[in-house]
Amino acid sequence: MAASRHDVDRALLRQVRRALRQGRMMTMLLDGINVANDVSGILTAIIAVATLVTFYRQSRQSWWRDLTRYWNAQFDTGEEDGYPLDAHVPPLLKVYVPRTAKPRERPAAAAVPTDRLVLGDGPHALLIGPPGSGKTALVRQAAAASAQRWLTSSGRLRRAPDGPLVIRLTAAALVGQTLQRAVAEAADPWAPELDQEPLPHRRMVILVDGLDALVDPQQRSAVINMLAREAGTPPEHWRLVVTTRPLGDRELETLGTFDAYHLMPFTEDDVTALAAKWLTRPGPFLAWLGSDPASAKARSPLLVTVAAVLWENGMHGSAPRPAELMEAFVGLLLGARRTALDALFADPHDIGPDTEWLSRHRRDLLVAAAKSSVDGKDVVTGTLAWIGEQLPGSRPGRWREPVTTLLLRTGIFQNGRRGLVPTWTGLVAYLAAERPAAGLDRNTMTTGMGTPSRQAVVGWQFERAGTPEEFIAEMRAAPGGSTDVGRFAAGGLPVPEPVLVEVLATLLTDGSPEARAVLITLAADRAHLDALRALADDGRQPRTVRRAAHLFFAGRAVTSVPPPG
Repeated sequence: MAASRHDVDRALLRQVRRALRQGRMMTMLLDGINVANDVSGILTAIIAVATLVTFYRQSRQSWWRDLTRYWNAQFDTGEEDGYPLDAHVPPLLKVYVPRTAKPRERPAAAAVPTDRLVLGDGPHALLIGPPGSGKTALVRQAAAASAQRWLTSSGRLRRAPDGPLVIRLTAAALVGQTLQRAVAEAADPWAPELDQEPLPHRRMVILVDGLDALVDPQQRSAVINMLAREAGTPPEHWRLVVTTRPLGDRELETLGTFDAYHLMPFTEDDVTALAAKWLTRPGPFLAWLGSDPASAKARSPLLVTVAAVLWENGMHGSAPRPAELMEAFVGLLLGARRTALDALFADPHDIGPDTEWLSRHRRDLLVAAAKSSVDGKDVVTGTLAWIGEQLPGSRPGRWREPVTTLLLRTGIFQNGRRGLVPTWTGLVAYLAAERPAAGLDRNTMTTGMGTPSRQAVVGWQFERAGTPEEFIAEMRAAPGGSTDVGRFAAGGLPVPEPVLVEVLATLLTDGSPEARAVLITLAADRAHLDALRALADDGRQPRTVRRAAHLFFAGRAVTSVPPPG
């Protein structure tokens, strides 16, 4: 049966649109004119001209309409404070302090602004930072600021802002699906082809946050391998910027296709800048923050932000030590959400001893949920299992819906692709460390520091133990102890200065790739970098140590030198 004229028109229109996408419109138009004595050629030429005019008239707006919902959502995250509190907290876009990062393999190099790494035209980048260093805030701010620039333009490409199109993903969004599918899911209904320009004369930056948050080693390995494959060719139409806590040596080696950078710690100037943006009278806050020698540990972006929230809410009576800050913040959070949580337990159809017990133990329930999260378990299932242990015979399965609602109402958890996920991983890590085992077990602690998703938990357990020097000395004396202590120091945990100097000297002369990797991570911190420089120039140190330090700064590995003595 002959095709109808309508079917022919539809087929030709599809052909024209395909040619437009592939950049073959002019060739097709000329071909149609050259065969004008053929009816199909004439029809093709007419449709081509009409479609060409319509396409270029509408294309200025179609991509804009498709991306507007995504931009609005990202802009909203910058206008929100990001903290699950009912109290006023300034929006991220107002208080964010620009950050810098250093090339991982060149610790003596000058730091570069992270804005340049994210928005520039360089290679794929890997941003590494310890727990609480502000990686997620950096990603949120970059995506929100980019969305703000696009939304305030006129909707026409020639008037659009300079710079790339920024798409924000979590690493969890890459589990079990391709990068292209994850991008399309995040920016729906806009669905780009990664082998083409996302927009004419524009590139795309895909921000992937929280690689370390993938607790399952197999899932994390699969995502790392996929990212390494995607980054195997130089960026053309898009580039990747991935954030993570310190990874294992093999994982870093797999991601060798990325240019790796270490996020620089907050400086005193950064703290002052944040306080000036946040508070009308920053002076008293800064004086309080520096009122105790131990408060120097409260200089991470996470803890400075928590301290500012507490200060604004009049909760600044005690010295600003890390554990006390976080404990006060949890109390503030539960107090702010008390009305919503009380309503959950006020159902007249379900009043009973179990309900009353759960209402009294909300914080313990949050601890159980946090532990389930950092252990890679389903958050609700793990919490219900804890309830069953606490209340034998209580049939905790009937509590699935109320427990899910409770965890969501706290604001600490949110819905994810595979169940509840943390809204704020730093706070969940603090809660998960609420019930550390008696004493500190070296194997447990070193294994935790080597597991990206558990580094913050180990840090808080170490903090609660009061940083026992005898434990560090015992770790230092064990085989491979210098590497373990180095990892602890690189993760932001305090190590006594004499022990740290010994550890640095040992690592410098070790000669192994593992020791060099720990040194590179340590050198991202200015204090550790200064200690390494001091070793290079310290005449009291053995010549082998000084030589190894100079080679380290020259970017050359030490292959075989005798131990210092």
